[in-house]
Amino acid sequence: MMALEKRASSALPAQSKVIVFGALDRLGQLVVRHMVKDGTYKPALQVNADYTAKMSFLADGVEEEPDKFFPRGTSINIEEIPGDCTAGILCVEKDSDPDTLKQVLSLGLPLKKFVLLSRIGVDERESDWKLKMNPFLKLDRWAQIETTLKECADLYNFDYTIVRVGGLQGGPYFDTNRCCALPL
Repeated sequence: MMALEKRASSALPAQSKVIVFGALDRLGQLVVRHMVKDGTYKPALQVNADYTAKMSFLADGVEEEPDKFFPRGTSINIEEIPGDCTAGILCVEKDSDPDTLKQVLSLGLPLKKFVLLSRIGVDERESDWKLKMNPFLKLDRWAQIETTLKECADLYNFDYTIVRVGGLQGGPYFDTNRCCALPL
């Protein structure tokens, strides 16, 4: 009962603005689209002025402008992080720089929650069979990002959640698995 009360007291109010880091990646696009469709929270992005040129893949079924890159209801902020975000999500497909995450989290945003989409295998990267899944020590880099998030959460007093996901293959994107496609 106490856990349910704690969970309810720490829940974000509906319509809270959530900054999505990594929204130019496929995973980030899916997160933003889901947030807009669900409607509980408002997604916000911080992008460069030329962000449309950096987007490699677009979701299937997306029609013409203005919804070509992000759906209506997404707050797109050029070159700045909106100061009224009460939560954040880091959903990049490649490992990020722990120092950059530390800098962003130290900006003084009124964060109450932060979600990190990390990678499967971080917790057991030292075991023999997991070493094969850790080429170029990428899981070690994700472990550093997780540690940075935990330290910043303690320092700046916000809740965090770490979700360990697998790699994305295919999904709602045109021709993302060309090497695996079977001839018709």
